[in-house]
Amino acid sequence: MRKSFVVMTGRHKGKTLALAKECVVIGRDPESDIRINSTEVSRRHCEVHVRGDHVIVKDLGSRNGTFLNGEAIFSEIKMLPGDTLHVGPMIFELAGKKKQVKKSASEEDVVDWLADDGPADDADTTIVSNKQAETMNSESAAPLTPRQAAVSIEPIEPGTPAAEAANVIQNFWSGKNS
Repeated sequence: MRKSFVVMTGRHKGKTLALAKECVVIGRDPESDIRINSTEVSRRHCEVHVRGDHVIVKDLGSRNGTFLNGEAIFSEIKMLPGDTLHVGPMIFELAGKKKQVKKSASEEDVVDWLADDGPADDADTTIVSNKQAETMNSESAAPLTPRQAAVSIEPIEPGTPAAEAANVIQNFWSGKNS
């Protein structure tokens, strides 16, 4: 099946461009397969490779970048039907049947879930203090041990750069608290 782009911007909006070769060069150069006459587009801006059923886009070190679905690309990346390719002022959409993607939860949805005033089912979660945990019957033979600090703090040797830095920081914060 032949792959094609639908032009989404400019005076050719809505037109279809067939990707007739295995490697299509997009750029400002008159030798480009898809020529975009804009100073925002490099002479050889990007390549579009058709490999069987796959379409791969590769930026060619363009000055203003190549974007797939609004995100800059820095290496070869696969395009899916419905994906948009942004080259300078032009936007191309890869034609084809779009796959249905499940919509992820919005920030509002997450806030609503966290603020839900409904009844809580905490049957599987119990919060206890360390003291309470010590008195519980545990089937595990391992004793409860307090967490150890991952970093040990050694005294600063006077006259070292670390001591000077500590004094600067201490003087700064003591001035803030006054």
